Amino acid sequence: MKIAVASFSNETCTFCPDPTKIEHLEPNVLRGEEVFEKARGIPVYINGYLEAAKVDSDVELVPIISAGRTKGGLEVGSIRKLLTSMRMKL
Repeated sequence: MKIAVASFSNETCTFCPDPTKIEHLEPNVLRGEEVFEKARGIPVYINGYLEAAKVDSDVELVPIISAGRTKGGLEVGSIRKLLTSMRMKL
């Protein structure tokens, strides 16, 4: 069974004066195998998926995309643009 792995995270703070824009997230976008390479051995969800998949030989994880930013203000329009651009690049 193939399972697609994708991750998007953004710590949104309504008190942060700087809204999150696509320009802030783009440097942190990983695609393909780089998603797994950067996650191995560190305490993140994707590494947990990798460890769990080792137990079940019928599972094949397929890395798609990972994007995130540690903090930023809410900007729904930019987030929507990012998600749309990510979908177009897949």
